[in-house]
Amino acid sequence: MVCESAFNNAADLASHSWSIHSRKKVSCKHCSYKTTLKARMRTHVHTHTSGLHCKKCGQLYPNSSLLHEHSKLHGKRMPRVCSVCNKKFATDHSLRIHVKGIHGDGYRCICGETFSLPVQQVRHKQKCQCKS
Repeated sequence: MVCESAFNNAADLASHSWSIHSRKKVSCKHCSYKTTLKARMRTHVHTHTSGLHCKKCGQLYPNSSLLHEHSKLHGKRMPRVCSVCNKKFATDHSLRIHVKGIHGDGYRCICGETFSLPVQQVRHKQKCQCKS
């Protein structure tokens, strides 16, 4: 037994096993990004296909609200730096969210789905049948 999780059907077990326990990484076809989580890859690939990029630095975003929030940071001091990827952040809070969501375990629902941002987890919980 790998973990204590229980599932009602084989599809949920397979999804959990692949997303949580698999060490096989999937590569983005647009860049060098890799992850073991399907949901994280879907979010990442959307940044390439959405066409929303910052005119000042070229950073890609999956939606206009995230791009708008990012745009406000230009001109502000960004003294916090991720020790893993050197990305810069204006606040300790945003750095912690980045580290947990991108380099850590992410934000996980009891159904096994994992998200890189807390807002994604909140949206999921509003729709999820597991009612975590």
